[in-house]
Amino acid sequence: MNNINSVMKFHHIGIAVKDMARAKSFYAGLGYKFNRTFLDPLQKVIVALGTHTNAPTIELVSPGKGTSPIDAYLKKAGHYFYHICYSSSDIVKTLRYLQKQGHFICIVKPNVAVALGNKKVSFYFSETTGLIEILEEHSNK
Repeated sequence: MNNINSVMKFHHIGIAVKDMARAKSFYAGLGYKFNRTFLDPLQKVIVALGTHTNAPTIELVSPGKGTSPIDAYLKKAGHYFYHICYSSSDIVKTLRYLQKQGHFICIVKPNVAVALGNKKVSFYFSETTGLIEILEEHSNK
């Protein structure tokens, strides 16, 4: 599977934050622009995507109501880089590639992500790479 770069591309870095307003202010000072903040009821998190002309896109994620997937990360630190997201134009090929690499465990099965245009995302963990998110480019509800 030498051709994975043709279907799997870097999308963003996920950053868990305790205080969304303070985090957005900090990153805005570095030149990031934020259009909208979303409540993701499935993940129970608040999400804001930040874009920059000369830096990677970031996704700030703070707890919503109830227990969220980022609670454990925030116990370690108040601000935590916790995942890298790749978009995929061929989810079957991408998942086959991850399986061939071995030791990838599906943490969250494909769910709709309101902050990412209602496209489906799923999360996978490996001790080698940590947590990665796969964004299905062509999925909608």
